[in-house]
Amino acid sequence: MPSLLVVAARRSATLAVVVVAAPSITFLTWALLRDERSLPDALGALGSYLRATFLHLDLGIVNVNGVDMPVRKVLVEGLPIDLGLVFGGLVIGVGLGVGVALLCGPLERSRREHVFGLGSSLALSVPVYLVAYFLLFEFGRIQGYHPLPFVADSDDYAQPWVHPLVYLRAVGTAAVVVAIPLAAACFRMTRVALRDTRDLQHLITAHGKGISERRVLRRHALPSAAPPLVTLVAVSVQWLVFNVILVEGPYNLPGGFRIANFGFHLDEDHSHLPQLAALQGVVLEAAVIIAVAMLICDVLAAWLDPRLRA
Repeated sequence: MPSLLVVAARRSATLAVVVVAAPSITFLTWALLRDERSLPDALGALGSYLRATFLHLDLGIVNVNGVDMPVRKVLVEGLPIDLGLVFGGLVIGVGLGVGVALLCGPLERSRREHVFGLGSSLALSVPVYLVAYFLLFEFGRIQGYHPLPFVADSDDYAQPWVHPLVYLRAVGTAAVVVAIPLAAACFRMTRVALRDTRDLQHLITAHGKGISERRVLRRHALPSAAPPLVTLVAVSVQWLVFNVILVEGPYNLPGGFRIANFGFHLDEDHSHLPQLAALQGVVLEAAVIIAVAMLICDVLAAWLDPRLRA
């Protein structure tokens, strides 16, 4: 069977195409619908855009709070926040969801599982920006009604190489908000996947040896149930990135995705329209982050399940 390196190389080639295709589709859609260009003109402009973006790293100019700034500079400066929120949300969401699933204990339905199931339904239903505002005004360390020192407030941010603890507090608080829906989904998937492993021979043998139920779940059932969980995480990355864009607003975090909010100008004929450079920058950064996260998930899934390397 192919090695993990071969799997990673194949996935990388596929995802590289996606990284180029996503902003290209956005550019063509804008050119055809907004600028009303003909298809040949749009394709010609697309070629110039791809050369400027991927050969010269020229992503254009965006107006941020009345100041014209290169999109590349905005994205690079905001990358520590965006990566911290996305991958922090992944780690917290998966860890919390799997941990609560194991905490429920035996796979027979119990009152504890019903309670956590109801909580997961609520977590999947409430928009993350509402949760962010609730934490901000209820527990924010400056303007919260019940301030907590470890809960970040609006504009409570510093670069990680300047004040690491302030950075961790700001990104950690927002990452927890982003992770809540993912944790709920991981909890549900883990419980279902664990039930599907009950009839596996090595689990039956472990039970026959008198090993406790919790240890069987943690040491034997969870590794067997991991592949579908990894697949869920892979398809949830784009949902996570969208939630990151929503959460950066309430905490006023200077991430690269902020131009999704600032990248608008008032047009006399068309009201509020996104600046094309801002839109393309957000799409490009999101595509790269999603591609990297999916590559990691694909390689991890292939490592857990050798059949996927075939």
